[in-house]
Amino acid sequence: MGGIVYTIEFAPRTEEQLEIIPKHIKRLIFERIEKLKDNPRPENVEPPHGVDKGLYRIRQGDYRIVTVSRIKSC
Repeated sequence: MGGIVYTIEFAPRTEEQLEIIPKHIKRLIFERIEKLKDNPRPENVEPPHGVDKGLYRIRQGDYRIVTVSRIKSC
């Protein structure tokens, strides 16, 4: 029996939004996103102001990574 497995999926607009970010910043963002596979709610995660439950934001410099956790049935 294994532990919980987390997967990462990107919103449809993500690729478009990432195109305008400098490569060195993009690399840092992807490193941060990869870490979410092991821990989807690190210590510095906060719910965005005025947004429904279930969404969280993680700062990466001047950028925000917005996440949502969902439980999938097998």
